[in-house]
Amino acid sequence: MKKLIKNNMNFINKKNWKKIKLNLVSTQMTPKKSGVYVILDVKKWVQNIPIGIEIIYIGKGNLRRRFLDHVSIVREHNFKLANNIINKKLEFWFLETGAEVMDEVETLLIDEVSEFDPTLTNILKRKKLKIGDHSHVR
Repeated sequence: MKKLIKNNMNFINKKNWKKIKLNLVSTQMTPKKSGVYVILDVKKWVQNIPIGIEIIYIGKGNLRRRFLDHVSIVREHNFKLANNIINKKLEFWFLETGAEVMDEVETLLIDEVSEFDPTLTNILKRKKLKIGDHSHVR
């Protein structure tokens, strides 16, 4: 298990995240491939560096389909996220992955981000496990 986690963290660190604005115009720029994605609010960009990032949601699935689910408020299943999509100019950052590692990569991201931000909108669905001194999201 530890080897799998280490391999997936290496996978995340070696890949380049792609980003697009979370709006209907950007739909065609989203690949029809599986992957992991992060919806976030960037307060400002300075010299192509994001400043004041707030991660709102982490998910996985067919990237184009999930993008459309989120950008179409009628299809959005998370009320808090839908409210953020309506009121903020959010970005959709994604990493193409194979379907076989999507779950593990998503769980690792949620686990790491939730340590710093317990208000992550999809953290409530996850069960926390206490292993030693650390809590892990399952």
